[in-house]
Amino acid sequence: MTETFFKKEVEKYQYIQIPKWLFQEPYKNLSSNAKLMYAMLFNRLSLSLDNAWHDTKGQIFMYFTNGEFCKELGCSENTVTKTKKELKDAGLLHEERQGLTKPNRLYIKGPESGSEPQNLGGRTAKNKALYPQKVQTIKTDKNKTDINNNILFTCQEILAYLNKVASKNFQAKSRSHQKVIQARLKEGYSLDDFKKVVDVMTASWKGTDYEQYLQPQTLFGNKMDNYLNKPMPKKAQQVNDSIDERLGF
Repeated sequence: MTETFFKKEVEKYQYIQIPKWLFQEPYKNLSSNAKLMYAMLFNRLSLSLDNAWHDTKGQIFMYFTNGEFCKELGCSENTVTKTKKELKDAGLLHEERQGLTKPNRLYIKGPESGSEPQNLGGRTAKNKALYPQKVQTIKTDKNKTDINNNILFTCQEILAYLNKVASKNFQAKSRSHQKVIQARLKEGYSLDDFKKVVDVMTASWKGTDYEQYLQPQTLFGNKMDNYLNKPMPKKAQQVNDSIDERLGF
């Protein structure tokens, strides 16, 4: 395969890297789901850095709902809860509740420095933060390029879903698309929220005069919260129910 082929692959798809130290003691006995969840959180961390999501102590946090984990890992919420507990017991994850209507804040940590004990439990207090306490201003051209790439990757994932569900062809390289999506991400909306808006509004508008408004600037604009809380149209629910009945669910 040529260099051009691999270059196109990298540009077209987003890859998640799993840290090698997760396969070494004392983390090697973590489940595959736990290692993959950590890799997904590590990947999401770049979005937090881009948007300067840090608490009053300067510690970086991220948003990743249980619903998103269920979809990404292809498992139940009960499995997600157990997997989170694995990472917490290993001292690699800390979770803080933000209230009933807000997603929890997630903090990840890196491996403990120095000699590492075999036992995974009860080591949270000993772990050192993966990132410094204070968020440093990104100044170099390289970091600016990384930020732009991360924003582009996020837009690609959201717009790819919109294009698939609503039969559209929006391009992630559009600055206007990036701007409106980034604005909602800064407000704390998750990838799962974007997908729900796409599902509900596509079911509501497709095949009507409003279908023309199935576009990023409308769906993810200032009214996104209203769309997010809009119930799924009954006709769409009836179709899903009939499918479930045929499948025996």
